[in-house]
Amino acid sequence: MMTIARLELQQHKGKALTQKGGATEAIKRYQTAIAETSGVLSVAEGQDLVEIYALFKQSSAGDNTTPQPNASDVRSYGKWMAWAGLKGMRQEEAQTKYADKIQELQRRKHATTKL
Repeated sequence: MMTIARLELQQHKGKALTQKGGATEAIKRYQTAIAETSGVLSVAEGQDLVEIYALFKQSSAGDNTTPQPNASDVRSYGKWMAWAGLKGMRQEEAQTKYADKIQELQRRKHATTKL
């Protein structure tokens, strides 16, 4: 069964940011990471999913300006808090951290398939 965070990440698969004058290496790496996200979700734990969700939102939309959900909606509130916690992080930095996180999950997946 797929979680909402996983579904949202898959919906955004393939979305990419570009800069005027062409894509930089960092953006290419980010685009590659987005394309590879669904391949590592099987090894992602709850906190990993929240982190990649927040990094994706920060890298694609910038600071969280959405209304805070009710704390009784634990899933939405947790995702909102994770994204809000990245306030002030430049989108380029979020892209790099997103790509780093996906790479970390790829290493984890590779290590578990060796066992």
